[in-house]
Amino acid sequence: GGMKQKTAEAFAYGIPFVGTTESLYGYEKAIDIKSENNNPIVFKADTAKEFLDSFNYIERNKIYGYHEELNTFYEANHSLQSTITVLTTILNKCL
Repeated sequence: GGMKQKTAEAFAYGIPFVGTTESLYGYEKAIDIKSENNNPIVFKADTAKEFLDSFNYIERNKIYGYHEELNTFYEANHSLQSTITVLTTILNKCL
């Protein structure tokens, strides 16, 4: 259960991601992230056909390498610093 660390690592490194619904649990907003060319760079695939379609799309559109958009999403929502910011905000509201 819970959010998958390997998904977070892929986003932190800005790597295009193909994963199952389970691997994207807690990262659902990432599905909407687009590359600078407006191509999706996060793909949800639960069947062999969906995986194949995703890989073919990545190949056809040359969506390789680092994507700043994914790293920015990670830094804003899932990094240690973003967690500290959220927890500090909650703590301050309680005091």
